[in-house]
Order: sequence, then C-alpha cells, then structure tokens
Amino acid sequence: MVNDNPSISLKHSRTTIFNYGHLICLIGVLSFCLCVQPNQTLAQCPSCPPGGSPPPGDKCVNAVELDTLPMPNPCNGASDEGVGDTVSFNLTNVCATPGSPYLHVTGCQTNNDMANPADDIWTRVYVTGSDLYLSLNSGLSNTSVGIWDGDTCNSIVGVACARTGGGNLTTTFNGLSPGYHYIQISGDSIGDQCDIDLSLSNDNNCQNCVVNDNLDISPLPVNGSYSAGTTVEICYTITNYNQANNNWMHGVQFDIGEGWDESSLIKNPANSCDGAGKWDWYDTIVADGTGDTLGPGFFYEKDNPPNNNPGDNFGDNCGGVANVNWEFCIQLTTPTCDTANLDGSDLSIDITTYADGESGSWSQYACAVDPTINFSAILYCCTEPLTSSSGATCPGGNDGWASATGTGDSPWQYTWRDTSGNVLRDTSGLQGSDTLQNMPAGDYIVEVADSNGCTGFDTVAVSEPLGWDLSFDTTNVGCNGGSDGALDLTVNGANPSYTYLWSTGDTTEDISNLAADTFSVTVTDSLQCTYTDSAVVNESPGMTLSGSVTDAACNDSTDGSIDLTVTGGTTPYAYNWSGGSTTQDTANIGAGNYTVTVTDTNGCQKTTSFTVNEPPPLALSTTTNPVSCYGGTDGSIDLSVSGGTGNYAYNWSSGSTSQDTTGVEAGTYTVTVTDGNGCSVTHTDIVDEPDSLITQADSVPVQCFGNSLGKAIALPSGGTNPYSYSWNDPSSQQDSIATGLQADTFSVTVTDDNGCPDSATVAVTQPDSISIDLDTTDVTCNNGSDGAVNATVTGGAPPYTYQWSNGDTSQNINNLSPGNYCLTVTDSNSCTKVVCAQVNEPPPISLATSSQDANCGQPDGWASVSANGG
Repeated sequence: MVNDNPSISLKHSRTTIFNYGHLICLIGVLSFCLCVQPNQTLAQCPSCPPGGSPPPGDKCVNAVELDTLPMPNPCNGASDEGVGDTVSFNLTNVCATPGSPYLHVTGCQTNNDMANPADDIWTRVYVTGSDLYLSLNSGLSNTSVGIWDGDTCNSIVGVACARTGGGNLTTTFNGLSPGYHYIQISGDSIGDQCDIDLSLSNDNNCQNCVVNDNLDISPLPVNGSYSAGTTVEICYTITNYNQANNNWMHGVQFDIGEGWDESSLIKNPANSCDGAGKWDWYDTIVADGTGDTLGPGFFYEKDNPPNNNPGDNFGDNCGGVANVNWEFCIQLTTPTCDTANLDGSDLSIDITTYADGESGSWSQYACAVDPTINFSAILYCCTEPLTSSSGATCPGGNDGWASATGTGDSPWQYTWRDTSGNVLRDTSGLQGSDTLQNMPAGDYIVEVADSNGCTGFDTVAVSEPLGWDLSFDTTNVGCNGGSDGALDLTVNGANPSYTYLWSTGDTTEDISNLAADTFSVTVTDSLQCTYTDSAVVNESPGMTLSGSVTDAACNDSTDGSIDLTVTGGTTPYAYNWSGGSTTQDTANIGAGNYTVTVTDTNGCQKTTSFTVNEPPPLALSTTTNPVSCYGGTDGSIDLSVSGGTGNYAYNWSSGSTSQDTTGVEAGTYTVTVTDGNGCSVTHTDIVDEPDSLITQADSVPVQCFGNSLGKAIALPSGGTNPYSYSWNDPSSQQDSIATGLQADTFSVTVTDDNGCPDSATVAVTQPDSISIDLDTTDVTCNNGSDGAVNATVTGGAPPYTYQWSNGDTSQNINNLSPGNYCLTVTDSNSCTKVVCAQVNEPPPISLATSSQDANCGQPDGWASVSANGG
C-alpha cells in the first residue's frame, strides 16, 4: 500500500509461529502506526563473503544487549508528557542465518505475518514505559520486526509485530509490560541482508485508563498449541487504573476462539472496589451511553436489586486511586480431536476493557485507546509417535534410554527436549526410529515431524528402580567416651536382596558396641547397584563441671560458697559433695578443698574439686615512738598491717582514722583495722615518756682566795641519757664538771638525748683572803735584841702554820735583833701568804756641836749641841 501520505493504524491479534505453522502462546497488547516512505530507493547493501562470520545477535541466545531505554517523562499535563528520549543503534544482518526451528510472530496486520524463514538478528532491551517507538532504516527489500516478551530466550512470548515493503519502518508498539523485551529484525527472505539503523524511545500513553495490567495463562501452550483435553486458566489483572474523564471501570470482555469447548467455561469475577455493586459474567449487555452490544465478559452491576442489565449503570468507583487490584479469571478446556475439532482449531482469547462511558450509562466517553489483550494458540491433533523406553538399572543411574518412531510419511525429524524445553537431541532425515541413549530417569518430550509437516508430540518416561531408602535406628552411646552405641539398619528400594559393608569392616546389616562416631555403610543390591549412606552415633556431651567460688571473706570465717554449673550429660543430675551436701551449690563453708561428684540420669559420673580460699589473717605490728620529753605530745605509733584483703580502714581510740597516729602524749592507745571484706582486728599499744629531767648542781670551792681552781658539778637525773652540758663560765665548758673556776655563781643547762633541757645554778665559793697583821716591836737600843713581831692572822682556812724567815715557827717571835723578818702563813688548804716586818733599832746616839764665836766680845757667840740617834 503506497500513496502520497501513507499511514496505517492497526489494532491486531498476535500469534507466534514455530517451525512452519505451529503456534506459540502470545501475551500482550499492540496498537501501532506503520509509516511507509513512498518511492523508496534501496541502499547499497554489502554482501556476505564466503565463510563470513555471523553478525552479533544472529541467534536469540546471542542477542545484542541494548540496555535500558531512558525513562519517559511523567504524565503531568505538559506538552511532552509521557515522551522518552530516542537512542540509536547500528546493526546488520549481513551473514545472518535463520534459526531452526524459525521463530516468528504472526498477525502483524490483516492477513500478514513476519517473513518465514528469513535472515534475522536479535536484540534485547529493557522497556520501562507502556509504549515502544521504533524507527528502522535499511536497504532491505522488505522489513519484519517482532517484539517478544521475556527475560531469557527459553521463556519468550511473541507480543507484537510489524511488516512493511522496503527497508524503512516506523511504528509504535503500545501496551507493553515493563521489563525485558527481545526485538527480532529480518528482511523478506533468506539472502535479504543489509546494514540497519535502529532508533528506539520509551513512551507512556498518558490517555489510557488501564495503565498497568497483566495476563497469566496456566499452563502455557507447548510450541503454541494445546493438546486435546487440556484445562487452561486465564487470569487478567488490572493493578493501575486512570479514571480519565471520570470514567469508572465497567467491563472486561473475553472473545473466545471457536476451538475452545465453551461448555467447560468456569467464571471467577473480581471483587468490587467500591462495594456498591458486584462483578458478574454476562453473555451480552447493551450500553446506554453508546447503544453498543457487548459481551461476553465480566461487567459491573450496580442496581440494587440487580436488573440483569449492567449497561444502564456506572462502573466500579475506586475514588481516583491509581493502585487497584481487579482480577478476572476464566477456565476453559480444549475439546477432543474429531471431525468437528480439527488440528489447528483456534484457541485464541482476546480481552477488551471498557469504562462506564463505553459500556455503561456515563455520558462522558473516554478510555477508547485502551488496547486489547490478545492470546493465541491452536489445537494440536497430529498423531503421536510410537515410543518406548528402558529404565535406568540403578537408582540415579544414567543408562536408561527412550525411543520414538514417527507416524505418517517418512523421513522424519526428531527433536528431544527435557521438561524445561532444553533441546537434548535434534536429528532429521531419518527413515526409522530415533533413540535417546544413556539417560537418567525422567520425562523426555519428543517432537516428530513427518515429511508432510505434521508434527506429533509425546512424553516418554525413563524409569528407575525405587530410590534407595536407608533408615537407621540409632542407639547413642550412654556415657561420653563409652562404646555401647548401635545402628539398626533398614534398607528399601533398588533391587533386593542386599549385602552390606560398613566402614568398621562389618558385613552384617546391623552393628553394635560402637563408640561415638560417623559410620558409613555401602549397600549392594542384586544387580550390583550400590548406595552409600552414613549415620552418626552420638554421645551425650561429656559432662563439664565448672564453678564460681566465693572465697571466705575473712580468715577463719565460714561464709564461702561454690556455685556449681553442669553442662553435658543427660539431666537431671544428682550431687554429692565431700562435705555431705547433696545440693547443686554449697554455701556457708570455710576455706578448704571440696570435691563434688555429679551423676546424670544415665549413671555417668564426673568429679571435680574446688578450693575455697581465705585471706591471710589480719596482722598488726607497731613501732612506738615515745614522747621525747616528759609531758610532751610528740609521741607516735607507726602501724604496719598485713593480711586481709587490703583497702584497710583505721579507727584509733584517739579519734584518728589514719594508718599511723602522731603528735600524742604518753598513754595507752587502741586501733581497730578493718579490711575491704569487713574483717577487723584490734591492737593496743602504750606510748611511753621519760622521767622528768631534774638537774642539780654542786661545787668545789676555790681553796685559796683569788685562784681558779674551783669546780662546778652538774647532777642531772631523769630524762634520757646521755646528757649534754652547757656552762656559762668564761670557757663555756661542755662537761658535767666545770673546772678552773674562780669563785662566782655559775649556771648549767643539761640537755638529755631527746633534746629535753633543764638548768641549775651553783656558787663556787672561796675562803677569805689570808690577812696577816704584824705588830713590830723595834729594838730599844741600837744594836739591841729586844725586838719582837707579833702576827695576827685572819682569813684563809685555819688552822695556820707559821714559818718565819729566821726559822721560827711560832706565831709570834721575840728577842729580835734589828732586821727584816718575813712570815709565811699556810692555812689548812695549804694556801700561803708571806708578809715581812722590819724590826728597827734606833741609830746610835751622836752629838753634833756648833758654835759661833762672839764677835768682839759680844755676847753673840753661841754654842750648840745636837744629838742624833738613840
């Protein structure tokens, strides 16, 4: 179709064709605009060189990853709402090869499918919006594009396709579910190859009422078809609804293909959102708003009581909330194959949603752009192949086989798959049967296509003997470390009878007298299949005894305890302490060693010992320092403490709380010391003081007046020897006796060894000075001997002795001639004094005369006589 302004808008069903005409299930929605450029000129396309390598994406499993398309703009009323950014890719199908079997989507437009087969390439893209805009430019003669939904190639389902003449195609695929989609691009046939420019954008249709929906089919068709008698559940769910123009959700129409057995139809409507009405199945309704006749399907009836015509009322109002959950389910069964139900009968289902402006009585029309959901499948009635199998010899073995023989006309193509759809073997051109060898037990699906293109399927079961079933009745070891365990083995499965080989070397079915361990056994059946299993013989965990010991707080106290903890063994336990206690814990005990034996319920015993300690006894020792001086206050007691638990507290009778007490006077003092545990001991000590220091003094007087031979003597008593002395004599003598003293008064300070002083004063006396008074009697006449000297002596220390220089020893001397007489008086102290006296005599008598003659007879003469001496 070519004109000056070509534009095709299609709403279509989608069907996927597998292997030349067999249909695969489709789930999804499509409406698209197909634009063809007029008078297209093909580009120059490169050729695949001989032996050229296939391009990227040649197979679905090698699809080119296009990653996630940009997120479309939000639906917010803006001019570009819902539009996403366009990204472009350079691809090629030069050297591509068609897959075998060839996957393609049908129903691209009226009576038009994707080319089949063709040289196709695959890409994978993550779609986040509901619409996929696609623009393709190439030199292909014709272009086919298929959209497949699914995460991996094993699970893809065709959902849309587009095909146009020429190499340029622009279209939009609507109603896609967010997630991974595969894009299949091909030319018109094998050999139609060229480079391809692809542009994609991810859009959201902001005018839809149905924003998010989902179709679940269970089970899915196999290769696009269901066999006869298959029951299928179809559930359509709407989870996001836009009440455009106040249109409320009103109907879900199911157009059921003619191949279904509609007598098997079971309907399960959704729950009401607003609770004002209910959803129910109606074969036909007439919409008041449009006059259209619709159905069959689920429609919302709001009349109360119902009038069996939902077309005259409104829809299910969810209050404008976008997030909803309407689930509409039907169940259908495929018919048996007969002349009325031929191979390939239509098993499609088309689902169309209606708002109450379309199918009800609301006057505002909207939601017409909501897409139709199309599901396609066909009835499969080809003749099944003839199959046989042989099971695996041993459980879990892989020596089984499955064989199939085609029906219809040879040659046949055989394709074997596992239940996950993985191809195990694919052969073609066979004239006879095909066998799958060396297989484990399981179901294998064989597809056999004859020369006429009719394909038959069958599932072939490869069996195996009943699986090994080994069970152990275990008798565990009674006591830890014992050897009374046993294993009672029971064997089922495989091929009886059995032989046994244990890891212990035993060959009996059961073994006993075992210690705790893991024991393996290999069982061999009658076909020499073997199976190894193991069992564990346990033992109760060995009893472990641990305890928390609380020592006696004080030496020789009985407040200790032992908190015993027992683990392992088998409860309950019995206890026997060496002290006679039978409780788990023991208390109020003194220091010592304690032994406990614990017996569990199996009679297993464990013994352990604990030591309860006590602190060493509190011991006090003191060093007493007496008062230095009588009456002083410098006494002290230096206390040393040992034992106990430290952290001592002190309480002295003097009121002091320090360890030592100082500055005390003489007396008796008591201290109580308490340790950190409250244990205490008391000690008494006496602080002494010396006797009072008393100093007296005596003296030795000077014997002779005026000399320095006097002595002063200090006489201390009391205090503390030795003493020191300090005299105040001119020499400041430091001895107890001060010597060489003249008569005077002297003081002495005596200091004892503690520095205590005392003083005394003493006078050193002397006798009076010896005084001699000599009374001299001179000689009467010159040269006489009647002189005398009388001595009077005072002072000194009588009695006296006399020694005269003339040898006389009497006190007085007489009959002395003139002369000098000296007397030495010695007193009783041997003090002496010498005095001398002169005993004089008169001079001899002499006469001296003088005269003067008279002058001239004058009587002036004279004569004079003078006597001297005598």
